[in-house]
Amino acid sequence: MKGKVRNPNTVRLVLMGSTWCTTTRPWSAPARAGLIFTSTNKVYSGLPSLAMERSDYRYLPVDPRLREFGFSEATTLDFRSPYGCSKGYVDQYVIDTPIPRASRRRASGSRASPNPSSVKAKEGPHMKAAVIVGPEQAEVIRTPAPDPDPGELVVQLEGCGVCASNLPLWKGREWFSYPAPPGAPGHEGWGRIHALGAGVRGFEVGDRVTFLSYHAYAEFDRAPASSALKLPATLDNLPFPGESVGCAMNVFRRAEVSAGQTVAVVGTGFLGLIFTALAARRGARVIALSRRTFALELAEAYGAAATVLMDDHQRVLDRVRELSGGVGCDRVLEATGHQWPLDLAGELVRERGKLVIAGFHQDGPRQVNLQLWNWKGIDVINAHEREPRLYLEGIQEGIQAVAAGQLSLAGLITHQFDLEQVALAYRTLEQRPDGFIKGVIRL
Repeated sequence: MKGKVRNPNTVRLVLMGSTWCTTTRPWSAPARAGLIFTSTNKVYSGLPSLAMERSDYRYLPVDPRLREFGFSEATTLDFRSPYGCSKGYVDQYVIDTPIPRASRRRASGSRASPNPSSVKAKEGPHMKAAVIVGPEQAEVIRTPAPDPDPGELVVQLEGCGVCASNLPLWKGREWFSYPAPPGAPGHEGWGRIHALGAGVRGFEVGDRVTFLSYHAYAEFDRAPASSALKLPATLDNLPFPGESVGCAMNVFRRAEVSAGQTVAVVGTGFLGLIFTALAARRGARVIALSRRTFALELAEAYGAAATVLMDDHQRVLDRVRELSGGVGCDRVLEATGHQWPLDLAGELVRERGKLVIAGFHQDGPRQVNLQLWNWKGIDVINAHEREPRLYLEGIQEGIQAVAAGQLSLAGLITHQFDLEQVALAYRTLEQRPDGFIKGVIRL
């Protein structure tokens, strides 16, 4: 089932959170300050952003802009989340909730019931932003450029990475509604600070930064200053999709790789290759596995001691057993997000080893050989972080590693696209032609 096009008698609410969790059962929540509680930073809607209290389940008073749509503190919503938990600043929850009938004429711009507070504000500067208007469809529109609230900064984007975690939105999974907000779901942005909100310290206009946000397929985006990190001048000419680099650094940290271990990396894309380089530098013996010969050659350049083409299940098992002395691998990283590599990874790990799952498994449930996992006594680590603080720690470690020459991104960012080519960027990501590792949108 493809994603849905929005009913005009609804208001669009897009939720972003870090530790916000739900079940798949319908929930109800008081309609305050963006209508749904979250435990971090912001709730976004088609209206300007609405501030929430951080790390708190209390609500701010309902935003007066939402009153124009007939919502109040007493309004409740029923909604369903298809996920278990959000992924920090990455996942979104889209809710289209009915506008109360008494407010529909006013919300649609009717001249009846004049209201001074609903008079259209004077338009300010505009910018270009990409919009995913439907499954596998994208357009570029002109939309108001953001202004920073207190504690925020506005970044003029140089670019934004294209992430496989957003393929479900692009493909049209049934839990998404369209159009997506302008700039979404771009979350790997970098650029230069264009404006500072009141109270921001430690940054200046013109500083080059990478930052956590969710609307970075646009000329400008805004974010809390606490979610931005400066990039050193030595990286000035380098594209730096910080969030994805930080993901790889955090996955490596949680894998607890040490010198002398045998480490299998199943899937040598952007994350897998960074992991390969870090593990090899730590002194581990890395076996890289991929279905693409190009990626295996790159893995060797990034420090892999051996490579195995993923063409036949039993042949791969036999070859890795041979390379590991018959006992299996101390650490196995699964970095594909698909069922067969997950099955393979469970068989490659040795008894008492660690299976580290970094692939994003979003296309449905997975089956695992729990009998085998249980017999081996392995540790299974789902290695993506959810807390913004940990994201930022990983990004900072990545900045330091690249600046020190310990990690090179030069061979990993293989494809660059214009803002008008978002559709092509996602098609390329999905098809992964020979030579492709990582794509970015350049502005």
